[in-house]
Amino acid sequence: MTRIGWAPVLALLAAIHLHAQVSPAFDPGRDLLPDSPGALQSGSQQASRQQNHQPSSMPCPPSAAGSAPQTLSEPPSLRGMPCPQSRPEDPLRPFVSSPLKPLTARQKAHLAVHDVIDPFNILTIGLNSGFTVGIDSHTAYGPGLRGFGKNVGVSFVEDASGEAIGTFAVCTLFHEDPRYFRMPHARPLQRVGHVFAHIVVAQGDNGRPMLNFENLITYPAASELANLYVPGINGNGPSTVERILTGLATEPIGNFIAEFLPDVARRIHVRIVIVQQILNGIAAGQPL
Repeated sequence: MTRIGWAPVLALLAAIHLHAQVSPAFDPGRDLLPDSPGALQSGSQQASRQQNHQPSSMPCPPSAAGSAPQTLSEPPSLRGMPCPQSRPEDPLRPFVSSPLKPLTARQKAHLAVHDVIDPFNILTIGLNSGFTVGIDSHTAYGPGLRGFGKNVGVSFVEDASGEAIGTFAVCTLFHEDPRYFRMPHARPLQRVGHVFAHIVVAQGDNGRPMLNFENLITYPAASELANLYVPGINGNGPSTVERILTGLATEPIGNFIAEFLPDVARRIHVRIVIVQQILNGIAAGQPL
Protein backbone atom coordinates (compact mmCIF):
# COMPACT_ATOMS: atom_id res chain seq x y z
CA MET A 1 0.00 0.00 0.00
CA THR A 2 1.42 3.37 -0.96
CA ARG A 3 1.28 6.68 0.83
CA ILE A 4 -1.39 7.86 -1.57
CA GLY A 5 -3.76 5.21 -0.27
CA TRP A 6 -3.24 6.52 3.25
CA ALA A 7 -3.84 10.17 2.34
CA PRO A 8 -7.26 10.35 4.13
CA VAL A 9 -5.80 8.76 7.26
CA LEU A 10 -2.87 11.15 7.26
CA ALA A 11 -5.24 14.07 6.71
CA LEU A 12 -7.27 12.99 9.75
CA LEU A 13 -4.12 12.73 11.84
CA ALA A 14 -3.08 16.17 10.63
CA ALA A 15 -6.49 17.52 11.65
CA ILE A 16 -6.11 16.10 15.16
CA HIS A 17 -2.60 17.50 15.43
CA LEU A 18 -3.61 20.94 14.18
CA HIS A 19 -6.65 20.99 16.46
CA ALA A 20 -4.33 20.44 19.40
CA GLN A 21 -2.26 23.42 18.27
CA VAL A 22 -5.04 25.92 17.65
CA SER A 23 -7.64 24.95 20.28
CA PRO A 24 -6.84 26.56 23.65
CA ALA A 25 -7.01 24.44 26.75
CA PHE A 26 -10.10 24.77 28.94
CA ASP A 27 -9.49 27.08 31.86
CA PRO A 28 -12.32 27.07 34.41
CA GLY A 29 -11.34 30.49 35.72
CA ARG A 30 -11.51 31.93 32.23
CA ASP A 31 -14.19 29.94 30.45
CA LEU A 32 -16.94 29.59 33.07
CA LEU A 33 -20.05 31.72 32.69
CA PRO A 34 -19.97 34.97 34.70
CA ASP A 35 -22.88 33.94 36.92
CA SER A 36 -21.62 30.47 37.80
CA PRO A 37 -20.18 29.91 41.30
CA GLY A 38 -16.87 28.72 39.93
CA ALA A 39 -16.52 31.80 37.78
CA LEU A 40 -17.26 34.15 40.69
CA GLN A 41 -14.80 32.38 42.94
CA SER A 42 -12.08 32.24 40.31
CA GLY A 43 -12.66 35.85 39.32
CA SER A 44 -12.44 37.07 42.92
CA GLN A 45 -9.25 35.12 43.51
CA GLN A 46 -7.69 36.48 40.34
CA ALA A 47 -8.74 40.03 41.19
CA SER A 48 -7.26 39.74 44.69
CA ARG A 49 -4.00 38.45 43.28
CA GLN A 50 -3.86 41.30 40.79
CA GLN A 51 -4.60 43.91 43.49
CA ASN A 52 -1.78 42.59 45.64
CA HIS A 53 0.76 42.99 42.87
CA GLN A 54 -0.61 45.79 40.65
CA PRO A 55 -1.31 49.48 41.26
CA SER A 56 -4.89 50.76 41.38
CA SER A 57 -4.75 51.71 37.72
CA MET A 58 -2.54 50.78 34.81
CA PRO A 59 -2.18 52.68 31.56
CA CYS A 60 -2.85 50.70 28.44
CA PRO A 61 -0.16 50.76 25.76
CA PRO A 62 -0.77 53.00 22.75
CA SER A 63 -2.86 51.50 20.00
CA ALA A 64 -1.59 50.72 16.53
CA ALA A 65 -2.98 54.03 15.30
CA GLY A 66 -0.77 55.90 17.77
CA SER A 67 -3.54 57.12 20.10
CA ALA A 68 -2.76 58.21 23.62
CA PRO A 69 -2.70 55.60 26.39
CA GLN A 70 -5.93 54.96 28.21
CA THR A 71 -6.35 54.24 31.91
CA LEU A 72 -8.56 51.47 33.16
CA SER A 73 -10.90 53.16 35.62
CA GLU A 74 -14.30 51.57 35.03
CA PRO A 75 -15.71 49.22 35.99
CA PRO A 76 -14.05 49.11 39.44
CA SER A 77 -13.59 45.35 39.23
CA LEU A 78 -11.13 45.90 36.36
CA ARG A 79 -8.86 48.24 38.24
CA GLY A 80 -5.38 46.86 38.42
CA MET A 81 -6.05 44.31 35.68
CA PRO A 82 -3.58 44.22 32.77
CA CYS A 83 -4.74 45.49 29.42
CA PRO A 84 -6.00 42.77 27.10
CA GLN A 85 -3.44 41.84 24.48
CA SER A 86 -3.72 39.58 21.50
CA ARG A 87 -1.51 36.53 21.47
CA PRO A 88 1.25 36.97 18.86
CA GLU A 89 1.58 34.35 16.18
CA ASP A 90 4.66 32.18 16.04
CA PRO A 91 6.54 33.25 12.91
CA LEU A 92 8.02 29.77 12.49
CA ARG A 93 4.72 27.94 12.18
CA PRO A 94 4.10 26.33 8.77
CA PHE A 95 0.87 28.38 8.49
CA VAL A 96 -0.01 31.84 9.76
CA SER A 97 -3.07 34.09 9.74
CA SER A 98 -1.56 37.56 9.81
CA PRO A 99 1.19 39.40 7.92
CA LEU A 100 4.50 38.81 9.61
CA LYS A 101 8.09 39.79 8.99
CA PRO A 102 9.79 37.78 6.24
CA LEU A 103 11.85 34.82 7.38
CA THR A 104 15.60 34.96 7.18
CA ALA A 105 17.58 32.15 5.58
CA ARG A 106 18.40 30.84 9.05
CA GLN A 107 14.74 30.86 10.06
CA LYS A 108 13.80 28.98 6.89
CA ALA A 109 16.41 26.35 7.75
CA HIS A 110 15.02 26.18 11.29
CA LEU A 111 11.50 25.72 9.94
CA ALA A 112 12.69 22.91 7.65
CA VAL A 113 14.30 21.08 10.57
CA HIS A 114 11.22 21.65 12.73
CA ASP A 115 8.96 20.13 10.07
CA VAL A 116 11.09 16.98 9.96
CA ILE A 117 11.45 16.40 13.70
CA ASP A 118 7.91 17.47 14.58
CA PRO A 119 6.33 14.76 16.78
CA PHE A 120 3.31 14.55 14.50
CA ASN A 121 5.56 13.95 11.49
CA ILE A 122 7.40 11.21 13.37
CA LEU A 123 4.09 9.63 14.37
CA THR A 124 2.82 9.78 10.79
CA ILE A 125 5.95 8.13 9.41
CA GLY A 126 5.81 5.42 12.04
CA LEU A 127 2.14 4.61 11.43
CA ASN A 128 2.51 4.67 7.66
CA SER A 129 5.57 2.41 7.79
CA GLY A 130 3.89 0.00 10.19
CA PHE A 131 0.79 -0.33 8.04
CA THR A 132 2.82 -0.67 4.85
CA VAL A 133 5.02 -3.50 6.15
CA GLY A 134 2.26 -5.10 8.23
CA ILE A 135 -0.25 -5.39 5.39
CA ASP A 136 2.21 -6.59 2.74
CA SER A 137 5.32 -8.42 3.93
CA HIS A 138 6.57 -8.77 0.34
CA THR A 139 7.39 -5.12 -0.23
CA ALA A 140 10.87 -4.04 -1.24
CA TYR A 141 11.53 -3.09 2.38
CA GLY A 142 11.17 -6.66 3.62
CA PRO A 143 9.07 -8.12 6.43
CA GLY A 144 9.13 -7.63 10.19
CA LEU A 145 10.96 -5.08 12.25
CA ARG A 146 13.79 -4.92 9.75
CA GLY A 147 11.43 -3.88 6.98
CA PHE A 148 9.68 -1.45 9.30
CA GLY A 149 12.97 0.19 10.28
CA LYS A 150 14.09 0.42 6.67
CA ASN A 151 10.80 2.01 5.67
CA VAL A 152 11.04 4.53 8.50
CA GLY A 153 14.61 5.42 7.55
CA VAL A 154 13.77 5.93 3.87
CA SER A 155 10.74 8.05 4.80
CA PHE A 156 12.83 10.30 7.02
CA VAL A 157 15.37 10.76 4.25
CA GLU A 158 12.58 11.66 1.82
CA ASP A 159 11.12 14.22 4.23
CA ALA A 160 14.49 15.70 5.10
CA SER A 161 15.55 16.03 1.46
CA GLY A 162 12.22 17.60 0.51
CA GLU A 163 12.40 20.13 3.33
CA ALA A 164 16.05 20.94 2.61
CA ILE A 165 15.32 21.48 -1.08
CA GLY A 166 11.99 23.29 -0.79
CA THR A 167 11.63 25.05 2.56
CA PHE A 168 15.27 26.08 2.77
CA ALA A 169 17.16 26.08 -0.56
CA VAL A 170 14.43 27.02 -3.06
CA CYS A 171 12.68 29.53 -0.79
CA THR A 172 15.98 31.15 0.11
CA LEU A 173 17.20 31.32 -3.49
CA PHE A 174 13.93 32.73 -4.90
CA HIS A 175 13.07 34.84 -1.81
CA GLU A 176 9.83 32.92 -1.28
CA ASP A 177 8.01 32.60 2.02
CA PRO A 178 7.53 28.88 2.74
CA ARG A 179 4.58 29.44 5.07
CA TYR A 180 0.93 29.08 4.11
CA PHE A 181 -0.93 32.35 4.72
CA ARG A 182 -4.54 31.80 5.73
CA MET A 183 -7.44 34.07 4.73
CA PRO A 184 -9.68 33.75 7.81
CA HIS A 185 -11.79 36.83 7.03
CA ALA A 186 -12.46 36.13 3.36
CA ARG A 187 -15.55 34.50 1.91
CA PRO A 188 -15.62 30.67 1.85
CA LEU A 189 -15.30 30.44 -1.94
CA GLN A 190 -12.35 32.81 -1.89
CA ARG A 191 -10.68 30.68 0.74
CA VAL A 192 -11.24 27.51 -1.28
CA GLY A 193 -9.78 29.22 -4.34
CA HIS A 194 -6.82 30.34 -2.25
CA VAL A 195 -6.21 26.74 -1.16
CA PHE A 196 -5.95 25.51 -4.75
CA ALA A 197 -4.14 28.59 -6.02
CA HIS A 198 -1.38 28.04 -3.49
CA ILE A 199 -0.23 25.05 -5.53
CA VAL A 200 1.28 27.46 -8.06
CA VAL A 201 1.03 30.88 -6.35
CA ALA A 202 2.90 31.70 -3.15
CA GLN A 203 3.88 34.82 -1.25
CA GLY A 204 7.32 36.32 -1.62
CA ASP A 205 9.45 37.71 1.16
CA ASN A 206 8.33 41.15 -0.03
CA GLY A 207 4.68 40.24 0.61
CA ARG A 208 3.72 40.06 -3.07
CA PRO A 209 2.33 37.05 -4.95
CA MET A 210 4.83 34.98 -6.92
CA LEU A 211 5.16 31.56 -8.54
CA ASN A 212 5.33 28.79 -5.98
CA PHE A 213 8.81 27.62 -6.87
CA GLU A 214 8.85 25.53 -3.72
CA ASN A 215 6.22 23.19 -5.18
CA LEU A 216 7.20 23.47 -8.83
CA ILE A 217 10.85 22.63 -8.15
CA THR A 218 10.76 20.47 -5.03
CA TYR A 219 8.42 17.77 -6.30
CA PRO A 220 10.43 17.08 -9.49
CA ALA A 221 13.77 17.32 -7.68
CA ALA A 222 12.68 15.10 -4.79
CA SER A 223 11.18 12.53 -7.18
CA GLU A 224 14.37 12.32 -9.24
CA LEU A 225 16.42 12.04 -6.06
CA ALA A 226 14.14 9.28 -4.74
CA ASN A 227 14.90 7.22 -7.86
CA LEU A 228 18.44 6.82 -6.51
CA TYR A 229 17.69 5.27 -3.11
CA VAL A 230 13.99 4.42 -2.56
CA PRO A 231 13.57 0.66 -3.03
CA GLY A 232 10.85 -0.83 -5.19
CA ILE A 233 9.91 2.24 -7.23
CA ASN A 234 10.08 2.49 -10.99
CA GLY A 235 12.58 5.16 -11.93
CA ASN A 236 11.59 5.58 -15.57
CA GLY A 237 10.22 8.83 -16.97
CA PRO A 238 6.47 8.07 -16.93
CA SER A 239 6.57 6.73 -13.39
CA THR A 240 8.51 9.75 -12.17
CA VAL A 241 6.10 12.18 -13.85
CA GLU A 242 3.17 10.31 -12.31
CA ARG A 243 4.63 10.69 -8.82
CA ILE A 244 5.25 14.40 -9.42
CA LEU A 245 1.68 15.01 -10.56
CA THR A 246 0.31 12.96 -7.69
CA GLY A 247 2.26 15.05 -5.20
CA LEU A 248 0.98 18.29 -6.69
CA ALA A 249 -2.58 16.93 -6.76
CA THR A 250 -2.50 16.01 -3.05
CA GLU A 251 -0.86 19.29 -2.01
CA PRO A 252 -4.24 21.00 -1.29
CA ILE A 253 -5.03 18.47 1.47
CA GLY A 254 -2.65 20.15 3.90
CA ASN A 255 -3.75 23.59 2.72
CA PHE A 256 -7.41 22.78 3.41
CA ILE A 257 -6.55 21.65 6.93
CA ALA A 258 -4.46 24.75 7.61
CA GLU A 259 -7.11 27.08 6.16
CA PHE A 260 -10.30 25.80 7.76
CA LEU A 261 -9.44 23.69 10.81
CA PRO A 262 -8.67 26.64 13.13
CA ASP A 263 -12.22 27.91 12.55
CA VAL A 264 -13.68 24.49 13.28
CA ALA A 265 -11.48 24.14 16.36
CA ARG A 266 -12.79 27.41 17.78
CA ARG A 267 -16.39 26.31 17.25
CA ILE A 268 -15.70 22.98 18.89
CA HIS A 269 -14.11 24.74 21.85
CA VAL A 270 -17.18 26.95 22.29
CA ARG A 271 -19.43 23.89 22.37
CA ILE A 272 -17.17 22.20 24.89
CA VAL A 273 -17.41 25.28 27.12
CA ILE A 274 -21.22 25.29 26.85
CA VAL A 275 -21.34 21.64 27.88
CA GLN A 276 -19.02 22.45 30.77
CA GLN A 277 -21.39 25.23 31.87
CA ILE A 278 -24.32 22.80 31.95
CA LEU A 279 -22.34 20.31 33.99
CA ASN A 280 -21.28 23.05 36.41
CA GLY A 281 -24.90 24.11 36.83
CA ILE A 282 -26.02 20.56 37.53
CA ALA A 283 -23.24 20.07 40.06
CA ALA A 284 -24.20 23.33 41.82
CA GLY A 285 -27.89 22.42 41.85
CA GLN A 286 -28.84 25.38 39.70
CA PRO A 287 -31.82 25.23 37.29
CA LEU A 288 -30.81 25.03 33.63
